Amino acid sequence: MRRVAISASSRPAADAAAGVADAGGNAVDAAVAATITAMVSDPGIIGPGAGSFLTIWPPDSDPVVIDGYSAMPGLAAGSISATFGDRVHMDYGGGMDTLVGPDSVAVPGVWAGLGRASARFGALEWADLVGPAIDLTASGFPLSGVSEAYLAYAHDAIYDRTEDSFAALHHPDGSRMADGDTVRIEGLADSLRTIAIEGPESFYTGSIGDRLAAAMGEWGAAMSGADLAAYRAVEREPILVDLDGWQIATNPAPAIGGAVLAGIVLLAGANGFSDWSAASARRLAAVERAVLGYRARELDGSDDIEAAVADLLDAARMGDLGRLTESPSTVHTSTVDTDGLACAVTTSAGYGSGVMIPGTGMWLNNSLGEVELFPSGMDVFAPGDRLASNMAPTVARGPHGGKIALGSPGCEPDHDVAGPGAPQLHRARDVGDRGDRPPSTPRGGLRRTADDRLRTGDPPGGNRRVHAAAVPRSQHVLRRGRPGHVRSGRRPLRGRRSATCGRHGSRGPVGVATVPEFLGLVVDPIRLALLGGAASGPVDVVEVACAFDEDVRRVRKELGRLMAAKLIDSELRLDVEVVRTLARSIPTEAPIDPALIDGPWTPDEAQVLYRFFTGRRLTRIPSSHAKRLLVLERLAAEFEPGVRYDEREVNFTLQMFHDDYAALRRYLVDEEFLTRADGVYWRTGGRVVGSASTDESDA
Repeated sequence: MRRVAISASSRPAADAAAGVADAGGNAVDAAVAATITAMVSDPGIIGPGAGSFLTIWPPDSDPVVIDGYSAMPGLAAGSISATFGDRVHMDYGGGMDTLVGPDSVAVPGVWAGLGRASARFGALEWADLVGPAIDLTASGFPLSGVSEAYLAYAHDAIYDRTEDSFAALHHPDGSRMADGDTVRIEGLADSLRTIAIEGPESFYTGSIGDRLAAAMGEWGAAMSGADLAAYRAVEREPILVDLDGWQIATNPAPAIGGAVLAGIVLLAGANGFSDWSAASARRLAAVERAVLGYRARELDGSDDIEAAVADLLDAARMGDLGRLTESPSTVHTSTVDTDGLACAVTTSAGYGSGVMIPGTGMWLNNSLGEVELFPSGMDVFAPGDRLASNMAPTVARGPHGGKIALGSPGCEPDHDVAGPGAPQLHRARDVGDRGDRPPSTPRGGLRRTADDRLRTGDPPGGNRRVHAAAVPRSQHVLRRGRPGHVRSGRRPLRGRRSATCGRHGSRGPVGVATVPEFLGLVVDPIRLALLGGAASGPVDVVEVACAFDEDVRRVRKELGRLMAAKLIDSELRLDVEVVRTLARSIPTEAPIDPALIDGPWTPDEAQVLYRFFTGRRLTRIPSSHAKRLLVLERLAAEFEPGVRYDEREVNFTLQMFHDDYAALRRYLVDEEFLTRADGVYWRTGGRVVGSASTDESDA
């Protein structure tokens, strides 16, 4: 009987894959089912309107990459759009900007890619692969801790923009869902049933595609039915590199991630990685600097990606390090079966656009809005072109025929994703080259194989599954940009606000962490333990790693961040003077503007308002319904009874109080402080400032 090794991004995805495998499915069937389930069970991290790459190595033929990644819209207009969404800021990953909304949505390719893989290499019917996701969404599923961690940053800026998106992630009282709360997304199970019946083309020329095209037209976005009808998954010849008898197949151009991985493997693998010696680490660091530097100079925004990739691989094959130097929400599934079929799938919806196809429950990507991936702008793309991507799903075959599937989400800060690849593949000589039971590497899995320190809980004789919860949690919540991505330890904190930081702009000596940066650093338990150890003497990195059952390299990375912020000195001791300087630089909050509590408010109500306002700015939207009603009533007082306001005027007024004016506007309408009709708003509730009345309403 065929057996399948499975590594997926979450337990629901792993269970879906295992169920399909138990029903007779092969590695590709399992990977497709896991990916579909992950797209609906990890809101925020991924969504059904995504793009993907699949690297597949059949048992008796050459490997192939199926490109189902996102494409540039605009075929109907004959040109690309001039705008790519609304810019928003999140504190995620140390602070970052992205573009969201309908204009940020690229043509999703994931369904075409998964459908092509199923048709070419699968053993089961397409509907069987969608079935687990239908069952999950029909009954509701628990919000994962990883999704909650990302949505804590993204829900205000991205996922509260539309009513259907807001309703999917909030309780009826308006409070945001927490880890373990049951998520029920209206219309999603029915949409998946439609895709199961009509096939993957439903998303392009069928029922779902019709709704998507109509919505984009209504929103005035660039995507049209012509873009959807023209989209095709493309089979590409993978990049092939040799390493110690292993042949490695990874993602080719126009994607970038596979070339970067191959370049690092070729250069770093030349001398081998028998252990993590200081010399090996220095060599790897030099290789990564060279390859990633080349990427930044030559690949990002290149108008001839194929030529630039060829030059990179040519230099890497010759070991010419000097030739490369000179004076920027994703899930992954890996599967391998005992027939010798291996599949690696990486899927991304960016950070999410915040918009759903109306009535379907299907969130869409913001692949056009990932500004860090397109530093040179969008002018190099034409309608229909595939976008650049750092994703690099990879399959390797050993000298005796065993296969290993590797992968991790891809993005600009994810240098660590590729880095361990060369030494891990060297290690795979000992654990991976078994033709009878080849292992699958779990997510973040350039770090571990399925046989290495992972809890599986498999029944005897069942299909081996590894879900993301078995991987140390740090590999979920550290960032590119979204949980599940791993940030480079060599990068300092992002310096987007070098002149000021946060609302107060408090900054200590040059190079020293600001107060908000310091608070951001110490929320991580490993960094907090390092600071505690450094306070009593030179901190022992190995001791901290053992205490957390964590990889020493990860702990060293966190130590590097603390040293870059000058909190720990070169002798591995806490710099007490820096901490004192930070304490002295903590600003005093400005008191509430007296005008905000000058009115018909009781002393208790004024005290509540005092807690939520600084100056005239609302510091946060209260989660308590009663307190939120009071804050909304005070905001409603900014609108004169009897006066009609258009939406721009309402937004302008509310933005003076809080950046998430859309949420405030929606709350004011929902709680009947404002009424909306045909884009016009007027005051219909709340006390009037300056009046003794406590129950006045104006129509």
